[in-house]
Amino acid sequence: MSAPYYVRPFLDVERIELVDPVTLRLHAGARSIELSVAGSAQDARASLEALRSPAGFAWDAGGGGLAPVLQALETRGWIGDADARDETVAHEREQRETLVAGALRWATRAAHDLGEPVRARFVARLRALATGVPLGEHLAGEELAGDDMPTLVLAEISTHWRRTSPLAARLLALVARRACAALGTPVPEAFDAFGPLVGGDASAASPQRALAGESGLDDLRDVARQVETALELAVLGAAAERRALAFGVPEPAPAAAGRTGIAALVGAERAADAVLAELDLDALGRALAEPHSAERAAKLVFLHQCVVTERYPEVIMAFLAHRLRRDVRALGYRYFFEEYGHDAHEREAARALGLRDEQIESFAPLPLLGAYPELLAAYAARDPLAFCLCVTVAEGLPHSAKAARLVRAPGFEAELNAHAEIDVELDHASFTRRLLSLVPAVGDEAYRLALRRFLIVLELSQRSWVSLARYAGGRGPVPPPPFAISAPELAALHRG
Repeated sequence: MSAPYYVRPFLDVERIELVDPVTLRLHAGARSIELSVAGSAQDARASLEALRSPAGFAWDAGGGGLAPVLQALETRGWIGDADARDETVAHEREQRETLVAGALRWATRAAHDLGEPVRARFVARLRALATGVPLGEHLAGEELAGDDMPTLVLAEISTHWRRTSPLAARLLALVARRACAALGTPVPEAFDAFGPLVGGDASAASPQRALAGESGLDDLRDVARQVETALELAVLGAAAERRALAFGVPEPAPAAAGRTGIAALVGAERAADAVLAELDLDALGRALAEPHSAERAAKLVFLHQCVVTERYPEVIMAFLAHRLRRDVRALGYRYFFEEYGHDAHEREAARALGLRDEQIESFAPLPLLGAYPELLAAYAARDPLAFCLCVTVAEGLPHSAKAARLVRAPGFEAELNAHAEIDVELDHASFTRRLLSLVPAVGDEAYRLALRRFLIVLELSQRSWVSLARYAGGRGPVPPPPFAISAPELAALHRG
């Protein structure tokens, strides 16, 4: 037996009993199993004894001639793996501790650097995050009233993470709790759906539970990006000067005669015009046309497109988890398979612009762009109609161009346009129409909620490209490293 799936295999038994000259009995607690061997049971027992140690050289020799026996034992749960990946576990714990320390430094510095009343609003958001209670439950309170777009987005995605990325949710609460303590506004011990609050320093187990990780399946790169994005959204929400633009759009009137899926989409596109009229839709185009910012803007576009296209299939899968009409589900799966793997084209474009793989993997997305796929995923899991409308944002409104199609760099046209050309060939711009043409009726309340969520995603998407264009026009490093932008700079970058 080569034990290919084990790192340090061993025979997981407490003792090996010689029953008779050709029979052995293995014992482990209340379990036992008998083995009939060809030849001498005494010799077989000696070989098996050697395999009780993960360091036994017999494993390197394929089990000392007992491969068939070991194969049978492995399928019955008698082979263990002594490797707890001590070095890997220790390294990942160190990474989590480094993340928490860096995030804590940034959050406390942000509170010191921000002027009033922005500082007070930021601390209020930290306190809400530190309680472990979903942020949305705080928004109607006196301490934290948030109807601005960044705070609404933060409330939605941080709640979604409680189910899909609990390690990120725990570490975020831990950072917020420690930041509040450092700022002299400690948050009382609390309990939430996770059990003891992750930041409860009164209990030694609580912070350790966050730092010890969850299932071992967490991608620490993504978790780090989530924590940073959340803290930066808290700053942007605190500094926000206006309500989300969705609140300025009149709610749709009840449809007495009913509303088809296509009618819902057409209504959403009309409502989108009111939001787009408030935004600078040409900011990215100008940045890509200016010689001093064009290369920086192009690199930033494809760095962020790598993140979005890598996550986008997960968004579609969240939509497909609903009990959808069969024709809708079939089209949704087709869309999934057409989108899966498109991040490879964005990576090739980034490489063509001189970016290395390690830069693509380690950079810190600008907060609104980091939040964009997170919000899509949250809405896809919560509201399938909202997702259907939001595909229009992802694929481009009929009268707007996707950011990637604006990029021009002499000598790299093939790489930079590869993904856009595939989308044109697959006609993804009309996907929402194909999808909603299969929906015979949409209820008034479902449409009202989906429309508001669609408009929030639309504002988030367009403002994210504006912030990217502004960053490209500045002097900040490209790619931006984690926590490289101070809170005041971040607020200035997203003002307006």
